Amino acid sequence: MRVVHAPYRVHFRHFSLLGTLHETAACYDTLPTSPRYNHQQGHTMRTSFVTLLFSVFLSTSAFAVDVVKKSSSGICHDTSSSWYEKTKNFTAYATMEACIDSGGRAPRNYTGTKPKDNLPQGERYDRDAWEHWVDDDNDCQNTRAEVLIAHSTTPVLYNNIIKRCYVTRGKWYGVYSGKFYYDDDDLDIDHIVPLAYAHAHGGDKWSAAQKRAFANDMDNLLPVSASLNRQKSAKGPTDWMPPYQPYRCEYLGEFDGIMKKYSLEYFPHELRVINKMKSACNM
Repeated sequence: MRVVHAPYRVHFRHFSLLGTLHETAACYDTLPTSPRYNHQQGHTMRTSFVTLLFSVFLSTSAFAVDVVKKSSSGICHDTSSSWYEKTKNFTAYATMEACIDSGGRAPRNYTGTKPKDNLPQGERYDRDAWEHWVDDDNDCQNTRAEVLIAHSTTPVLYNNIIKRCYVTRGKWYGVYSGKFYYDDDDLDIDHIVPLAYAHAHGGDKWSAAQKRAFANDMDNLLPVSASLNRQKSAKGPTDWMPPYQPYRCEYLGEFDGIMKKYSLEYFPHELRVINKMKSACNM
C-alpha cells in the first residue's frame, strides 16, 4: 500500500462514496471536545479512522486520486509530469497552485494541465496584484503594524520611539496555537481567508482596488505563529484547521463570515464539508 505523506486531506473526485468518506473524516476531526474527552484516546481513534479511509482509497485502483505531488526536493508534479508515477515519497496537494504556494516549484518546462472538475478558471494568481501592508492614513504604520498594535494585550514597543513606525515587542495571544508571543519576529499576519484562496473562489474577477481592500481588511487579519501561518498556506477549512482545537469553531465562523462579506463562493465539494463542520459546531 502506498503511503501518502500529506499535511492535509486531499479532495477526492468523480465518485460519490469518496466524497462522503472525505466529508466524514473532516467532520470527525473538527468535532468539539467535551471536558470528559480523553485526548490521547481521541487522537488514537482519529488517526486510526483517517488511516483506514486512506487505506480504502489507496488500495483500490478504480478510485484514482489525481493529487499534485511535491517531491522531497521541492518539485511539484501533476499528472502531466513524466516523474509523476516515479515519485513515491511526496507531500500531496489538491492543486499545483497550492503546492507552489507552499514553497514548491514547477518542473522545468512546465506548461500546465487542462482544467479539471469544471472549476472556474480565471487568470493565474499573482500575489503582487493583491497589494498589502499599505499605509492609507500616512502615519508611517502599515497594515502589519496596525494589526500588531490592535491585538497586543500590552502597550507595544517600537524600533524607534520617536517615529513609532515598526512594532518590535508586545504580548500577543496566538489563537492558532493557544500560546503567547512577545517578539514580532515570531509572528506572521495571517489572512484568515488567504489571498490565493479568495482569488480561486471569485476574487480573480475583482479590480485592483477591491483586491487591495481585501488584502488589508482588518477583519480578515490575525497575528499568528509564523510557522503555523506557513503550514496553513493558501488552504481553506476543508484542508486545514488550527491545531488549537478550542478555537476551531470560532475560526470556521470567521472564515465563513469573510467569504460571505465578499460574496466568495465555495466549490460544491467544499460546501458539503463546510456545512457538516458548521453543523458539528452548532452554527
